[in-house]
Parts: sequence; C-alpha cells; structure tokens
Amino acid sequence: MIKGRFAIGNKSFLLSTPLILHGLNPDSRKLQQLLRTASTPSRIVILTIVDKSWASPGSVLDLFLESLRIGEGTKHLLNHLVIVGFDFKAFRYCQFVHPHCIHLKDTGIGSYANEIKKRGIRKPSNRLNYHTLNWRRIQILEEVVQSGYNVIYTDADVMWLRNPFPILVAEFELTIGCDSKSSNQSSINEYSSGGFFFMRSDEITIEFLKLWNLGRFLYPSMATELVCQRITDKEFVEMVGLRIKHIDNRYYSGLCEPSIDTREIYIMHGNCCSDLDSKVHDLNLVLEDSRRFNALLAKDNSSALLSPSGKAPMKCSTR
Repeated sequence: MIKGRFAIGNKSFLLSTPLILHGLNPDSRKLQQLLRTASTPSRIVILTIVDKSWASPGSVLDLFLESLRIGEGTKHLLNHLVIVGFDFKAFRYCQFVHPHCIHLKDTGIGSYANEIKKRGIRKPSNRLNYHTLNWRRIQILEEVVQSGYNVIYTDADVMWLRNPFPILVAEFELTIGCDSKSSNQSSINEYSSGGFFFMRSDEITIEFLKLWNLGRFLYPSMATELVCQRITDKEFVEMVGLRIKHIDNRYYSGLCEPSIDTREIYIMHGNCCSDLDSKVHDLNLVLEDSRRFNALLAKDNSSALLSPSGKAPMKCSTR
C-alpha cells in the first residue's frame, strides 16, 4: 500500500492505495516512469490522449498546449501533463512539442475496434474514434489510479483558461464537468462526454473503473457509453460507493453553451463542432479572447468592465 497525503488548494487528504508494479509489460513500465517524472508532490498527474488527426502543426493539440501556456496560473501545469499518443504519428509529433509523451500500443484494442465495426457503430468524420478511445482511456485510468496517482483527465479540445485546481473537490472520488444537457439521461448526447474530470486514487475509484471495464464484455450496450452517461446510472454508482461532484456550469462549459461569462469560466470544451476545421477555427477564437481578456485585465486590474462574451462559437453549433 502507498500511504501519504495529497492536496488540492489548501486542503490535504489521506491517500491509501495499492501500488502494483510486479509483472508490468514494457508499456506499463514506461508509463510508470513517466508518471513519476510528471506528477506533482501530491501525486497528481494531468492526462490527455490524442490521435494523428489531432496531433500535427496547427492542430487541436497545439491549441490545447497554447491554452496552458497563456491561461491564468496554468503554465506550470505543463510540467505535470502526460500526453498519450493513440497512434505512432501522434506520439512522434508529441515528442516535438512536449517533454512527457508516451505511445501505448494497441494491445487489446484492435479486436475491440473490429467488434465495434461489425456492430455498425458509425465513426463520425474527422473525429477521434471515441468508442475505441473511450475504452482505452478507461484502461489507462485504471492503471494510473491503481498505481497511486490522482488524475486530472482532459480531452485535448478542452481549453484551460484558468488553473482549475480551486474548483476541484478532493472530498469526492470524482469531480467532473458535464455540460448543462447532462443533468438527465434522456438529454445526454455525444457533446456530454465528460471531457474534463478529476479522479482520486483510492479503492472506490479502482473498483468503479474495473467494473466499467468489465461491463463492456458483459453488456454490449455499454460500448458507446461515455463518462457523463455512466455516472447517471445511480444503481451502478451507489454499488461502488462513488461520490460525485459536478462542476458548476459557470466554471466549466461547452463551447456552444449559451450565456458563457468569460470572466468566470475556467474550462471551455470544444465539444459541439461537426468537423475538425470548425473545431480548430473556433478554439483559435477562444484563445484570442483569452489573450485579449488577460491583456485588459493586466492593464486595468479589474474585470468589471470586460465583456462577458467572446467571439466563439462562429462555425461550431449543436444544431
């Protein structure tokens, strides 16, 4: 067992989590080494996964990294970011732009991707294969938390406008951002993916991830479920004892959500774009607004006179 404490903000919490190091395959050993290098003293790592369509010059990955460079109090968090290259091209590009990259080979993924294809689940054009990536993400998360690391998972199309640590609640096993449409099961769709969440490392979260991973074999309907969908299953959540805190939509929002106040938002998710070019275009607008906001704030030292709205979205829409 690992025993110690971890902190978010000015709060400290006891950590007692099993550390499994024996029998690791080469990829797991690489991941363990990278986690040790990138983690905070409180054993927190930031994790994202990209494929080749999101990892090239001027791509979503470049915009994600830029948001961390220019965000309010976020630049130092780059030191704690681990980027998983879903394919070799993504991994190689990551190595050019960031120090903490890893390529996890498709062990166990190829057969599942074929199964998804056989069932006729359509892969949207110019998007990550979310169904395949979702299960790989669960496997990676399980290994990370099982190793005693608390993880902030973020999709790469999430722009970090401010340091989100103050809005993470360490008393809960899971702190998650779902858009306003995620409050009930009937209105959940692909835009409610849960592209940003904080997960504590403890026995409860490990059990949650293990059962979810097992569920894809036992219940085929779970093949397309994303995080915001899974946690609406109260029976499943209560069975493992998972405590969940939803991030207020004032602080976390989808790009196309109405009434976004840029003076308050911490995290902006570009989750409503029908194609990759539109996503890149509008996320660029988000960063332009962020630069303008920060420049005005530095000049006037007050956000009272700043406009609460930005230029985006221009090309993206939920309609």
